[in-house]
Amino acid sequence: MLERQRTRVSFRFVDFARRRQRGPAPRHLADLFRLLATVSLVSGTLLFPIETAVRLSLLLIVLFAARLMRLPAGFDATFCGVMLSATWIGAEGWYGKLAWLAPVAHTTTPGLVAVAVVLFLTSRGMLDLSAQSKLVRVTTTVFLVFAFGLAAAALWEIYEWRAFELFWGNTITTGYQDTMEDLVAGGVGALVAGLALAAGTVPSNVRHAEVAPGQGGSAARDR
Repeated sequence: MLERQRTRVSFRFVDFARRRQRGPAPRHLADLFRLLATVSLVSGTLLFPIETAVRLSLLLIVLFAARLMRLPAGFDATFCGVMLSATWIGAEGWYGKLAWLAPVAHTTTPGLVAVAVVLFLTSRGMLDLSAQSKLVRVTTTVFLVFAFGLAAAALWEIYEWRAFELFWGNTITTGYQDTMEDLVAGGVGALVAGLALAAGTVPSNVRHAEVAPGQGGSAARDR
C-alpha cells in the first residue's frame, strides 16, 4: 500500500457538526423545511400577490440548490430554516410591523449564503488554501465570505428595485437610504460570518491511501 500525506484546511465547527450528526435528524429537518417551502409556493400562488409567489419560487430554488451542494446537515437545516422564516415574515408583512426584523434578516441571510458558497467551493476542491500560511487562509476566508455576502445583498436589492417597480408600481418605494442600510447590514453580517468561519480553519494532516492493484485497503486518517 502506497500512502501519501498532505495538509488541508478543515473547518472546526463543520467537522464537529459532522461527527455529532451521524443520525438522519438534521438532514430530515432541512428536507422538512424544503417540503414546507414547496407547500408555501402552492399556497402563496393561490392566496398571496404574485410578487410573493415569485419570492417563494426563488426561495425554493435556493433551498434545493443547497441540497445539491451537500452542505453539512446542521448548517443545511439552519440555512433552510432561516431562509424560509425570512421569506414568510416578508409575505405576512411583519417587516413593516416590527422594524427590528428587517435589519436582522438583512444581516443574517447574506452571511449564510456566503458561508454556504465557501463551504461548497472548499468541499469540492475548487478553493484550496492548504499550501498557504495561517494568515493567508484567514484573510482569504474572511474576504471571500464578505465578498459573496455583499454580492448576495446587492443582488437582493436589485431584485427589490425591479420587483417593486414591476409588480407594485409606485405603491412601494425603495429609497436610497433604505437600500444603503440593507447593504451595510448585509456587509456587516457577511463580515461576522467570515470571521466566524475563519476562526474555525486549522491545518489538519489527512493521510490518503493509494491502493496498489490487487490489494485491498482503505484510507486512513491522522487527526
